[in-house]
Amino acid sequence: MKIIVNHEIKQVATGSTIHELIKILSVNTLKGIAIAVDDTIVPKSEWVNFCLQKDQRVTIITATQGG
Repeated sequence: MKIIVNHEIKQVATGSTIHELIKILSVNTLKGIAIAVDDTIVPKSEWVNFCLQKDQRVTIITATQGG
């Protein structure tokens, strides 16, 4: 099924969770990232069970250090 991740179209299996998406995208660390689905932040505690739906917009935000 098609979803949009950070403005890019991605294909994932129907019923994929946020946790599975992170593995597919090869995100190296879970520390310092937040994920929003259709502009709503999804708590990390829900990533394993949060099933993505066709055409949802997923935004992955990574904290960076500045100075």
